[in-house]
Amino acid sequence: MPSNDVIQHHLSIFFLSPNTVALRIKDARSIPEFNFFINDPNFLRLIINFGETRSRIAYLKEMKIKCTSLSVLCYKPEQFIAFLQQGLNMHRHEEVTKFIQQLLGSHSRRIGVNLKKHVHHRCVNLSRIEDNYEYLRELNFSREAIINAIPVLLYSRGKVKAAYESARDYLKGDGTEIEHLNLILYFMEREHHFTGNGIWNHTENA
Repeated sequence: MPSNDVIQHHLSIFFLSPNTVALRIKDARSIPEFNFFINDPNFLRLIINFGETRSRIAYLKEMKIKCTSLSVLCYKPEQFIAFLQQGLNMHRHEEVTKFIQQLLGSHSRRIGVNLKKHVHHRCVNLSRIEDNYEYLRELNFSREAIINAIPVLLYSRGKVKAAYESARDYLKGDGTEIEHLNLILYFMEREHHFTGNGIWNHTENA
């Protein structure tokens, strides 16, 4: 439930009927690109402009622009056109940091600092980050360990899983969680000479 302060910044929500708001929220939850921002204070902006933002998501998908952000979806028309003309398929650093902070339930500054250690951190789809976070939590890695090895969230689940198996065999149960995650990063980047290019799949760039 949005706070009173958030609602006060989006008073035009009251021009919509309760039924319309409820239906839009229900639809938004079924669309992954919307669902990423469900806990963002500006989520109400998506609900208010639901038709336009949903059309933008469909268009960005058609253009194979995978790095969709809340700010882009809420741009004024002239800003959105300028964004498309730039042809940049990447997030702003602040957007990725904020998303991960919300995902981990932490406002630690180390998240942004550690994220910058990976040269391509702005080029990854948010769904991949969320998927890897859930996978690492299933493996019982703590949030604190993940914060200290945050670039591990940027890789495909398949690569993380394969590297996890290699790291587990190598450590044989020894080592801390952070050492384990850093070893996973090592195995994923070793064949790419530690350039950060291990995040790319053969069929996509995010």
